[in-house]
Amino acid sequence: MERDGYSRKRKSLWMEEALCALQKHDPDLSQSLVGDRAQGRNTRQMYIALGPEPHDVLKDLIIRLRLQVPTIEGVQSLVLRCAMRFRIRNPERFVPWSERRR
Repeated sequence: MERDGYSRKRKSLWMEEALCALQKHDPDLSQSLVGDRAQGRNTRQMYIALGPEPHDVLKDLIIRLRLQVPTIEGVQSLVLRCAMRFRIRNPERFVPWSERRR
């Protein structure tokens, strides 16, 4: 995130872009769930504030995942981790912040 020119204050924007791209390119999370169990427990907390549209995207992805696996727990965190992994694994789909300001 910082390498692409996003400051700590822009981490919510980075996350919003990741969520919207995840919904567009992997709406059922079939590719993005890979590796979640191997990741282990998250010990760092990250606070983000989503705008109305990305928040709706998050709710949609949560519903899609719940329909696939009704007994799954921690769905919101799981979807956010999937979006982060999706963005990290697919950097070519995103224009770095540092390049947008030129």
